[in-house]
Amino acid sequence: DAAPDHQAKPAPRGRGRPAKGAARSGSVDAKESSGGAGAGAAGRGAEKQPEEDAAFGFYAVMGVPREASAQDIKKAYRRLAIAAHPDRNPSDPAATANFQKLQRVYEVLSDSSQREAYDASG
Repeated sequence: DAAPDHQAKPAPRGRGRPAKGAARSGSVDAKESSGGAGAGAAGRGAEKQPEEDAAFGFYAVMGVPREASAQDIKKAYRRLAIAAHPDRNPSDPAATANFQKLQRVYEVLSDSSQREAYDASG
């Protein structure tokens, strides 16, 4: 049999973004499974609030040391929020819960009085 007269066109290239729903190396899920900055938040149960889990480790979730400045916490939150946002993880049913946990952690660590109370209790 003869080969076709035309060559198959290569698939159009996007802007360097993976296909919708494809795993992203910088996502919170990838960090959790590899033991990265987000490790420890997965598998703790979506029904628990961060305050109810004594070993939750707000600083570990944010990937910052306990002595981190407000600026460092804000920078870490923005980086993680982009990766964990439910719109960026449409195939992950726990994405919304994970994002809300991240928001709660940031709410506590970004407020000086709440952060002092958290540090004193945990």
